[in-house]
Amino acid sequence: MPKVLLFLAIATLCFGQTGPLPNAATDVPRVHLSEAAGSGLLVRVVHPDYPPPAKEKKVQGDVLFRILVTVQGDVTVLDILSGDPLLRDAARQAVLQWKYYPYHRRNGQACEVVTLARVRFILPKPMSTAAKQ
Repeated sequence: MPKVLLFLAIATLCFGQTGPLPNAATDVPRVHLSEAAGSGLLVRVVHPDYPPPAKEKKVQGDVLFRILVTVQGDVTVLDILSGDPLLRDAARQAVLQWKYYPYHRRNGQACEVVTLARVRFILPKPMSTAAKQ
């Protein structure tokens, strides 16, 4: 039994609240959705500009965020979970402009959503000399 309690305590510290618990500051229920489920609520995605220092160094990859989506669909809380430091700021600025459909429980009550957001940076492939002609 103590191992189970220890696991739950560690899981709570690592992953935050679980389930539709209310936000202490507003009493608005908060639900946790997977990255796939959260992306299904996206209304508007803003793509970042590729940061020149990252482009010069040929840095590519994903920047992953844990975000809080308000009942209005705005991104308000953002934690950077992973990603190259040269890409993070541009990705963060873009994600803060994303818009989501508001999430409602079956009873019609609006909820805040905690989910993941991923921004992928891929450099364009250089054109071959045959394609240029």
